[in-house]
Amino acid sequence: MDGILALHEKGPSWGKPKHVGAILASADGVALDHTAARIVGIDPMKVPTIAPAKEREIGENDAGAIEVIGETIEAMRPEDFKLVSNGMMLVMPKPFLDFINHKLLVVRPKWNPDGCKRAGACEKICPVEAITVSPESVAIDFGTCIDCMACVMACPNDGLRVRKGLVAKVLSA
Repeated sequence: MDGILALHEKGPSWGKPKHVGAILASADGVALDHTAARIVGIDPMKVPTIAPAKEREIGENDAGAIEVIGETIEAMRPEDFKLVSNGMMLVMPKPFLDFINHKLLVVRPKWNPDGCKRAGACEKICPVEAITVSPESVAIDFGTCIDCMACVMACPNDGLRVRKGLVAKVLSA
């Protein structure tokens, strides 16, 4: 992860560059995000990808168990780093945020019965075992799925496609 510059105040889209000077690497993406959050002063459990990972017991979420080699987190923390306010997100009703996330911003795998040959590559590669292949269909448990798209990339046919919500379609056009 490139942490040479970070965008603060109104980031990431409208932020001001702030020198951090960090380059992070890990075989554990959760530990990597956890460490990056701590460097800029964000509570890792408030990062939308880290808390669900902890609930699902994916990756390392214990700061004491994450080995940091080189500079300490405190030494990498930029002075006067101003976090973006997410106050609007905190006052919006959860059903409304869920609608936006699951209908408008969603990018997730979708079974294509016409192209699927039931090869099973998707089921084998799924890191959270959210896919079940049967002779009749392919079932995706979206309560378990982490939307990593490994299944789509592993499919040797056209059995899985990427389903995008309205905003995701517009942004990727």
